[in-house]
Amino acid sequence: MKFCGQCGGAVPDDARACPHCGSMLSDAPAPASAGGSGLGAKLKEKKNLLIGIAAALVVLILAIAILPGLFGGSYKTPVKTAVASMNAKKLDMEDEFINSMGGFGKSELKKIYKILSSSKNFKDYQEDREDRFEDSLDDTKDDYGKNWKVTYKIEDKDKLEKDDLKDAKDTIKSSANGLIDWADHILDMDSSTLKDTADEMGLKKDDLKKLAQIAKDLGKKLKKAKVSDGYELDLNLMIKGSDDEEDYDSDMVVLKVGGKWVAYNSITSYSQITGMCAALGL
Repeated sequence: MKFCGQCGGAVPDDARACPHCGSMLSDAPAPASAGGSGLGAKLKEKKNLLIGIAAALVVLILAIAILPGLFGGSYKTPVKTAVASMNAKKLDMEDEFINSMGGFGKSELKKIYKILSSSKNFKDYQEDREDRFEDSLDDTKDDYGKNWKVTYKIEDKDKLEKDDLKDAKDTIKSSANGLIDWADHILDMDSSTLKDTADEMGLKKDDLKKLAQIAKDLGKKLKKAKVSDGYELDLNLMIKGSDDEEDYDSDMVVLKVGGKWVAYNSITSYSQITGMCAALGL
């Protein structure tokens, strides 16, 4: 078993992408031939917005593609705000975490982040994230030169059919159930085990229990959310700096979930919660 460098979730040794957040793994094996047909199969294959982009840029995207703003607006909003976040070249861990599910469940995520950031272990986690982020910025600058910028164009869009939306809803429901099961695991701990676990995470026992209950409530909320619309977008992305420029074709599935337009990979990223907990010692 190994762990995802983006969200901290456990992944199988032969996985080429994290099953929790969709991030490509740096040591992933060569891809197998794709199987299945229809959007149900396609959705499972969706990774990050810039799959296929140069390695240094991929690391950068994985670090910041879910920063503030991936919600509301029109179907174009998740793309616009993701690219704007890349160009901001800033890491705000609180905003990143609170918007980790495209802005869905924002009030619950704020409470969860407040608890996790109170951990005695949080400073080390924060320093590690900041170091990796700065390394990714340096790598991108080395490849493209200073003052690099990402631009995009939506080449085409395909409206998702009812069956496609049902597939997406089923995947989101599965993600929500995973979060609920994870929370129940903590809530079912006896008092001694709960205390030991909280101590390892640098938290108070009551705070860990409260965190699990909020996460469970968030999972129930996500499970009930209506998926009312969606598109598969064909994108052309350009990164241009003083030394070099490249453009890439990619795609992105956007969904309207609970009235908010979100990126498909963000609304299934409950592992942003479990990944931080794992990094803090759970």
